[in-house]
Amino acid sequence: MSVVIPLPDISYAGGLDLKSAIYERYSVRRYERRPIALNAVANFLWSAQGYIRSGKRAVPSAGATYPLQILLAVAENGVEGLSSGLYQYSHHYDADRHSLELLHDQSVIAEVAEACFGQSCVKDAMALIAVAADNSKTAKRYGERAERYVAMEAGHVGQNVSLMAVSLGLGAVMVGAFKDDELARALRLPEGLRPYYVIPIGYPYSE
Repeated sequence: MSVVIPLPDISYAGGLDLKSAIYERYSVRRYERRPIALNAVANFLWSAQGYIRSGKRAVPSAGATYPLQILLAVAENGVEGLSSGLYQYSHHYDADRHSLELLHDQSVIAEVAEACFGQSCVKDAMALIAVAADNSKTAKRYGERAERYVAMEAGHVGQNVSLMAVSLGLGAVMVGAFKDDELARALRLPEGLRPYYVIPIGYPYSE
Protein backbone atom coordinates (compact mmCIF):
# COMPACT_ATOMS: atom_id res chain seq x y z
CA MET A 1 0.00 0.00 0.00
CA SER A 2 1.44 3.36 -1.03
CA VAL A 3 2.19 6.09 1.51
CA VAL A 4 0.72 9.47 0.51
CA ILE A 5 1.56 12.64 2.43
CA PRO A 6 -0.76 15.63 1.98
CA LEU A 7 1.05 18.93 1.46
CA PRO A 8 0.08 22.30 2.98
CA ASP A 9 -2.20 24.52 0.92
CA ILE A 10 -0.53 27.20 -1.18
CA SER A 11 -1.00 30.87 -0.34
CA TYR A 12 -0.93 32.88 -3.54
CA ALA A 13 -0.34 36.22 -1.81
CA GLY A 14 2.89 37.65 -0.42
CA GLY A 15 6.53 37.06 -1.26
CA LEU A 16 8.84 39.21 -3.34
CA ASP A 17 7.56 40.92 -6.45
CA LEU A 18 8.75 39.29 -9.67
CA LYS A 19 11.30 41.95 -10.62
CA SER A 20 12.96 41.74 -7.22
CA ALA A 21 13.10 37.94 -7.38
CA ILE A 22 14.71 38.04 -10.83
CA TYR A 23 17.22 40.64 -9.65
CA GLU A 24 18.13 38.72 -6.49
CA ARG A 25 18.35 35.27 -8.08
CA TYR A 26 21.71 33.49 -8.03
CA SER A 27 23.00 29.91 -7.94
CA VAL A 28 23.45 28.63 -4.37
CA ARG A 29 25.93 25.77 -4.08
CA ARG A 30 26.43 25.58 -0.29
CA TYR A 31 23.64 24.95 2.19
CA GLU A 32 23.18 25.08 5.94
CA ARG A 33 22.54 21.81 7.77
CA ARG A 34 19.07 23.03 8.59
CA PRO A 35 15.79 21.30 7.75
CA ILE A 36 13.56 22.98 5.19
CA ALA A 37 10.00 23.80 6.25
CA LEU A 38 7.38 21.54 4.66
CA ASN A 39 5.43 24.62 3.59
CA ALA A 40 8.45 25.85 1.62
CA VAL A 41 8.82 22.46 -0.07
CA ALA A 42 5.12 22.56 -0.99
CA ASN A 43 5.66 25.94 -2.65
CA PHE A 44 8.68 24.68 -4.59
CA LEU A 45 6.77 21.67 -5.90
CA TRP A 46 3.68 23.68 -6.77
CA SER A 47 5.83 26.13 -8.77
CA ALA A 48 7.27 23.17 -10.68
CA GLN A 49 4.07 21.41 -11.71
CA GLY A 50 1.09 22.56 -9.67
CA TYR A 51 -2.19 23.82 -11.08
CA ILE A 52 -2.95 27.52 -11.50
CA ARG A 53 -6.12 29.57 -11.92
CA SER A 54 -6.52 28.80 -15.64
CA GLY A 55 -6.73 25.08 -14.92
CA LYS A 56 -3.34 24.57 -16.57
CA ARG A 57 -0.01 23.90 -14.85
CA ALA A 58 2.42 26.45 -13.42
CA VAL A 59 4.71 26.00 -16.44
CA PRO A 60 3.74 26.07 -20.13
CA SER A 61 3.70 22.75 -21.95
CA ALA A 62 3.64 22.18 -25.71
CA GLY A 63 0.07 21.21 -26.56
CA ALA A 64 -0.64 20.78 -22.83
CA THR A 65 0.87 17.30 -23.09
CA TYR A 66 2.54 17.59 -19.65
CA PRO A 67 5.25 14.94 -19.98
CA LEU A 68 7.12 15.90 -16.81
CA GLN A 69 7.32 14.04 -13.52
CA ILE A 70 8.57 15.88 -10.43
CA LEU A 71 10.45 13.95 -7.76
CA LEU A 72 11.68 15.04 -4.34
CA ALA A 73 14.70 13.44 -2.68
CA VAL A 74 15.03 14.17 1.03
CA ALA A 75 18.13 13.78 3.21
CA GLU A 76 18.03 12.63 6.83
CA ASN A 77 16.38 15.51 8.75
CA GLY A 78 16.25 17.42 5.48
CA VAL A 79 12.59 18.48 5.52
CA GLU A 80 10.41 19.10 8.56
CA GLY A 81 7.70 16.46 8.80
CA LEU A 82 9.15 14.19 6.10
CA SER A 83 11.24 11.06 6.47
CA SER A 84 14.31 10.70 4.30
CA GLY A 85 13.51 9.05 1.00
CA LEU A 86 12.32 9.56 -2.56
CA TYR A 87 8.87 10.99 -3.31
CA GLN A 88 6.74 11.77 -6.36
CA TYR A 89 4.71 14.99 -6.49
CA SER A 90 1.04 15.00 -7.50
CA HIS A 91 -1.47 17.84 -7.75
CA HIS A 92 -5.11 16.85 -8.16
CA TYR A 93 -6.86 19.78 -9.79
CA ASP A 94 -10.40 18.50 -9.30
CA ALA A 95 -9.84 18.19 -5.55
CA ASP A 96 -7.58 21.27 -5.24
CA ARG A 97 -5.04 19.33 -3.23
CA HIS A 98 -1.47 18.25 -3.73
CA SER A 99 0.59 15.51 -2.15
CA LEU A 100 3.73 13.40 -2.13
CA GLU A 101 3.80 9.66 -2.68
CA LEU A 102 6.68 7.78 -1.08
CA LEU A 103 8.57 5.76 -3.71
CA HIS A 104 11.62 4.69 -1.67
CA ASP A 105 12.04 4.89 2.09
CA GLN A 106 15.78 5.63 2.22
CA SER A 107 17.71 8.69 1.09
CA VAL A 108 18.95 8.48 -2.50
CA ILE A 109 20.91 11.74 -2.39
CA ALA A 110 24.32 10.02 -2.21
CA GLU A 111 23.42 7.96 -5.29
CA VAL A 112 22.18 11.04 -7.12
CA ALA A 113 25.37 12.92 -6.22
CA GLU A 114 27.48 10.06 -7.58
CA ALA A 115 25.54 10.20 -10.85
CA CYS A 116 26.17 13.96 -10.89
CA PHE A 117 29.96 13.45 -10.85
CA GLY A 118 30.15 13.87 -7.08
CA GLN A 119 29.15 17.53 -7.08
CA SER A 120 29.13 18.82 -3.50
CA CYS A 121 26.03 20.97 -4.06
CA VAL A 122 24.10 17.75 -4.68
CA LYS A 123 25.81 15.62 -2.04
CA ASP A 124 25.32 18.19 0.74
CA ALA A 125 21.77 19.28 -0.13
CA MET A 126 19.03 18.86 2.47
CA ALA A 127 16.64 18.07 -0.37
CA LEU A 128 16.59 18.14 -4.13
CA ILE A 129 14.00 18.30 -6.85
CA ALA A 130 14.47 16.08 -9.88
CA VAL A 131 12.70 16.59 -13.19
CA ALA A 132 12.07 13.56 -15.40
CA ALA A 133 9.96 13.20 -18.52
CA ASP A 134 8.13 10.72 -20.70
CA ASN A 135 8.88 12.19 -24.12
CA SER A 136 6.42 9.87 -25.84
CA LYS A 137 3.51 11.93 -24.51
CA THR A 138 4.69 14.95 -26.47
CA ALA A 139 6.04 12.94 -29.42
CA LYS A 140 2.57 11.55 -30.16
CA ARG A 141 1.57 15.07 -31.13
CA TYR A 142 4.80 16.70 -32.29
CA GLY A 143 7.03 13.89 -33.50
CA GLU A 144 10.76 14.56 -33.45
CA ARG A 145 10.28 18.12 -32.19
CA ALA A 146 9.17 16.65 -28.85
CA GLU A 147 12.81 16.44 -27.74
CA ARG A 148 13.11 20.20 -28.04
CA TYR A 149 9.74 20.98 -26.47
CA VAL A 150 10.28 18.75 -23.44
CA ALA A 151 13.71 20.28 -22.77
CA MET A 152 12.13 23.74 -22.95
CA GLU A 153 9.45 22.68 -20.46
CA ALA A 154 12.06 21.37 -18.03
CA GLY A 155 13.79 24.74 -18.34
CA HIS A 156 10.56 26.51 -17.40
CA VAL A 157 10.42 24.39 -14.24
CA GLY A 158 14.00 25.32 -13.39
CA GLN A 159 13.29 29.03 -13.66
CA ASN A 160 10.13 28.79 -11.55
CA VAL A 161 11.93 26.85 -8.82
CA SER A 162 14.86 29.26 -8.89
CA LEU A 163 12.62 32.30 -8.46
CA MET A 164 10.54 30.57 -5.80
CA ALA A 165 13.74 29.96 -3.84
CA VAL A 166 14.46 33.69 -3.76
CA SER A 167 10.87 34.46 -2.76
CA LEU A 168 11.12 32.02 0.17
CA GLY A 169 14.54 33.16 1.35
CA LEU A 170 16.13 29.87 0.29
CA GLY A 171 18.57 28.89 -2.43
CA ALA A 172 18.71 26.55 -5.40
CA VAL A 173 21.08 25.64 -8.20
CA MET A 174 20.35 24.04 -11.56
CA VAL A 175 22.38 20.87 -12.23
CA GLY A 176 22.50 19.42 -15.73
CA ALA A 177 25.83 17.59 -15.52
CA PHE A 178 25.05 13.95 -14.82
CA LYS A 179 25.33 10.45 -16.23
CA ASP A 180 21.84 9.80 -17.54
CA ASP A 181 21.64 6.06 -16.96
CA GLU A 182 23.11 6.26 -13.45
CA LEU A 183 20.78 9.08 -12.49
CA ALA A 184 17.77 7.20 -13.83
CA ARG A 185 18.72 4.25 -11.61
CA ALA A 186 19.30 6.49 -8.57
CA LEU A 187 15.84 8.02 -9.06
CA ARG A 188 14.22 4.61 -9.59
CA LEU A 189 12.79 5.79 -12.91
CA PRO A 190 10.72 3.23 -14.79
CA GLU A 191 11.41 2.52 -18.44
CA GLY A 192 10.23 5.38 -20.63
CA LEU A 193 11.17 8.14 -18.19
CA ARG A 194 14.45 10.01 -18.55
CA PRO A 195 16.05 12.60 -16.25
CA TYR A 196 16.39 16.23 -17.32
CA TYR A 197 17.30 18.25 -14.24
CA VAL A 198 18.53 17.99 -10.66
CA ILE A 199 17.83 21.01 -8.45
CA PRO A 200 19.33 21.05 -4.93
CA ILE A 201 17.46 23.33 -2.52
CA GLY A 202 18.14 24.64 0.97
CA TYR A 203 19.06 27.59 3.15
CA PRO A 204 22.13 29.39 1.75
CA TYR A 205 25.25 28.79 3.84
CA SER A 206 26.64 31.82 5.65
CA GLU A 207 30.03 32.08 7.36
